[in-house]
Amino acid sequence: MEASKNAGSRLFVTNVVECKDESDEKFDKCYQLVQSLVSGVSEKEAHDALNSSISKGPQAHDDISQGLLVWLLSEPAASNKIYRDLTLITRDGFSAVIAQMQFLIMEKYTKLLESVKQQLIWLTREMIRNSVNGTEALCWNLMRQIVGGDVSPKNIWLAESLLDIYVENRAWLEKHSFLVASAVYSYLRIMEDHFAPQFQALRQKETTFVVQLLRERFADCMIIGRDLVRLLQHVARIPEVEAVWRDLLHNPTVLLPQFGGLLQLMQTRTSRRFLQCRLTPDMEKKLVFLTSQVRFGMQKRYQEWFQRQYLATTESQSLRCDLIRFIVGVIHPSNELLSSDIIPRWAVIGWLLTTCTSQVAIANAKLALFYDWLFYDAEKDNIMNIEPAVLVMHFSLRPHPAITATLLDFMCRVIPTFYPPLTDRVSRGMFTALHQIIKMRVLPSLSQLFQNPKLDKDLRKMLREWFAEFCTDAVVKSDDMQELGGESLQSELAMPKSPPGDEATFSDEEDDVSPGSSPVKAEPPPVKAEPGVVKTEPAVVKPPFPPTEQASAPAPAPDESPPGDGDGPERPAGSPQPDDELTEAMEVLAAPLRKELDKLRNETDVELQCAAIERLCVAACEYELTEEENTALSTCLTALCSETLNSNVYPAPDELGEEALEDSISQPLFVLMRCLCDAPEEDPTRQTLIGVLAEMSERSPRLPYLLLHFINVRIAKEEKETKVKWFGVYKELCHARDTNRELAVSVVEDLKTCQEEEQNLFIVLVPTLFTHLSTACVGNVELMNMIVSSLDSNQLLQLLSHIVQSDLVMFRKDSFMKVLNASLEWETFEQYCLWQLVEAHELTIDYILPLLTTIQSREHAEAVSCVMLMLRREEPCMELVKPLLQRTAEEPHDVFVASVLKYWSTEYEEQTARLIANLINRTSLTPNKRRRNSPRSNLPTTEQILCHLDQMRCALRSASFWSIDEVQTALSVAQSGSNEAQRKRFADLFALIEVEEEARTRRGRKAAARGRATTKSIQKSAETDSDESSEDEEVIKKPTKRRRRNNQLNSDSD
Repeated sequence: MEASKNAGSRLFVTNVVECKDESDEKFDKCYQLVQSLVSGVSEKEAHDALNSSISKGPQAHDDISQGLLVWLLSEPAASNKIYRDLTLITRDGFSAVIAQMQFLIMEKYTKLLESVKQQLIWLTREMIRNSVNGTEALCWNLMRQIVGGDVSPKNIWLAESLLDIYVENRAWLEKHSFLVASAVYSYLRIMEDHFAPQFQALRQKETTFVVQLLRERFADCMIIGRDLVRLLQHVARIPEVEAVWRDLLHNPTVLLPQFGGLLQLMQTRTSRRFLQCRLTPDMEKKLVFLTSQVRFGMQKRYQEWFQRQYLATTESQSLRCDLIRFIVGVIHPSNELLSSDIIPRWAVIGWLLTTCTSQVAIANAKLALFYDWLFYDAEKDNIMNIEPAVLVMHFSLRPHPAITATLLDFMCRVIPTFYPPLTDRVSRGMFTALHQIIKMRVLPSLSQLFQNPKLDKDLRKMLREWFAEFCTDAVVKSDDMQELGGESLQSELAMPKSPPGDEATFSDEEDDVSPGSSPVKAEPPPVKAEPGVVKTEPAVVKPPFPPTEQASAPAPAPDESPPGDGDGPERPAGSPQPDDELTEAMEVLAAPLRKELDKLRNETDVELQCAAIERLCVAACEYELTEEENTALSTCLTALCSETLNSNVYPAPDELGEEALEDSISQPLFVLMRCLCDAPEEDPTRQTLIGVLAEMSERSPRLPYLLLHFINVRIAKEEKETKVKWFGVYKELCHARDTNRELAVSVVEDLKTCQEEEQNLFIVLVPTLFTHLSTACVGNVELMNMIVSSLDSNQLLQLLSHIVQSDLVMFRKDSFMKVLNASLEWETFEQYCLWQLVEAHELTIDYILPLLTTIQSREHAEAVSCVMLMLRREEPCMELVKPLLQRTAEEPHDVFVASVLKYWSTEYEEQTARLIANLINRTSLTPNKRRRNSPRSNLPTTEQILCHLDQMRCALRSASFWSIDEVQTALSVAQSGSNEAQRKRFADLFALIEVEEEARTRRGRKAAARGRATTKSIQKSAETDSDESSEDEEVIKKPTKRRRRNNQLNSDSD
């Protein structure tokens, strides 16, 4: 089947869409050349013809070598003979052959046929046995094709095949010290993926191989550097590796007399070639393209493709460490790239961190990000290796404060816990890295990052304990500091200019630095400030890392604050400060309003502030505010309530309770919302407060979801009419913000902000919104994707509990299919979360009927598995069997339909047989002329049914189902209506008819004999029941009747 599918190419997997490329044409041409020389002649004549052709010149030699290589790779049966011919005629020591093999491995490996891949391994093994020069490069590139985090059979086969080659040719391997180190690095890394029980034998082989090399060839392994320690940490629970780990820490001279221990390794920077070898060439191309060609803000579809291709499985989480180490240690952009609008490295790393779902993988990813910080030496290490980590923290503070907090927490905790005897040395390395960041002007100051009010109080305290010299003595106030990623830095933080002729630059490429050499120090170029505007180093003025960039939103310009910050655009130097703006805005307002605003501004007691803002609302409603006054009042309130608008209000999980929730809405801002919600619907003054809130929401995108939080807390004890009224306030606010925008769009936008700022509050709001704003939420694909993409296991349980208690309904039949169809493109975890929610609703099977004919096992495995489990709980009926059999039968690996039919045929044997037979009879006996306008035209075709039954035959070994009369009759009907090709294709299925027909014939003869005996007994005894006689006669007549019908079907008449 594979051969017929790929008849167009001898080496590559092809299809009707992809044409042969230039290289494939060249391979085919060379193969045809060789065949024209050797076909139809003796072996001696073939050798003479090949030698004669090679003698014509170097190009002829390369063509013949390439043709023989294609022949060897595509015909395994003749491998030994072709390899012998290739050995006899080659005149360049296999250089041309190795060059072509390198091309196939680096550029075409993923498209090679499986048989060709096997031949590549075979040929590599033969060349190693013959000590061909250059084979070590083939092995190194083949190791790159072992994908980290991939436990598919193909990947396991490649890893085991190369391991066998190394073990068999250990003496050859030890001659190539760099290959020894690369093999240790690669297999230490992939051992982490092979802890499942089914890989125990392979893991033991890998462990034995790696431990032997570490103990016997440690001098070769030392060149790996500090990442050798990182990989050993990941697999140290293996007893043999743990023994090496203990020797490394406590008895290093056992490994090598001159070895100085852990400190010596950690002070050696890992060469970029080791970091590169754990990414396939295809991954490397995609990452380099992403960080050198894609504009910032336009990267979403590239990231989604990369996620689907390489990070879609649970096992692939471990690959994130390899990607982060590669980005940090290998991708070093030039100054031109740093100052452009291309997506920066920190944004890619931020995406990898925010999409990680495994706690172990997150911990390892953080270690991979900070690994070069631990023993940083400004003389040996590169600033580009530590720059991404600090910029991820810097730019994630607003959209992802949890990421910044966890990275800062990691910085503090890794110092004493990495290796206690070297705590001082780790602390010195971290301090050196931070000093270098300031010196090289990656960030002008660290105090705004380390002492930001967004951070937890305990975290800020811990940062002051470990990094006191980088923190200010007092906590930086939100009103007194520039928000990270928002406004430009003030003039006193402006970057100093470098003296003329001493311009320092980041290196475009970095050579591997030997321990004794001193690399060139690199600094970013000075950036000239335009008149009136202070600018910073290009990498700093990038917008904050977006969690999931919306394709519809344009990327913010480098000089602009990202949309949704709530801080407005950058403030030019010399422009009015916030206090000046507040004073100017108050001057526009009437005296009673200014009076209350002054009290609110100067008062420190929260209760008095709340009373002042309540009086302010009453005073505002007494006036008909002009548009200018409305804008001024909203400006004042936004500034005075900035502490609430810029901080998280929802209580921490360990503090959550009724009292804590009430405290969360006790700030003055919520008094404004209470006044609006309590105002009667017919009161015209409500529009004044609606207008003020709408203006405030333009300045602070947090305000709408804070209103939802306020309503959610207050409605718990209210009547239904009050709940409807209060959610009507939110609808009015959405309408006032944009009269042309639908409510569903506003809900998604507000919850998006809530998800980014306060994840726990976002999940709490979901049940309330689906209950009271169901028209905007139920069937909202974007909202549902947002929910499932942000859930963790506890939050999923929380939603499921609401559904089980009948407090939450997330699906309606009219919009359910729209959500399901869209979910087929989501990530695996997101789809499983969605199906968990579907299962909790206990929806009837008719909700998913349209999905049965569209989902495919290979592309939609998540949906197929969940639908299969739902069908398992149903009894077979025509509404289910018909769409199942209408599915196109895929390759043998598609077991969806066969599994369901097998289960039904086991649990409901006669019912399933009757339904399938009914469909076969209807499709086979319905004339084509009538089928066009008949309701039967939506039936599955006979060929579709037979394909599924043939797959079912392979899975169902029980003969009882196939011996049922309805099934036998239906198969006979299908066989009679089949053409010659179909009869040949389904010969094994139709063979069941022949066996059963013979059995029925024998049963018929025995029944006839019993009938004649019964007739004689009737004549002798008048008391015999005539009914029994008639039943026996019917038994005798039935086979005759069936044979007569079959004869009619097989006749050539009309």
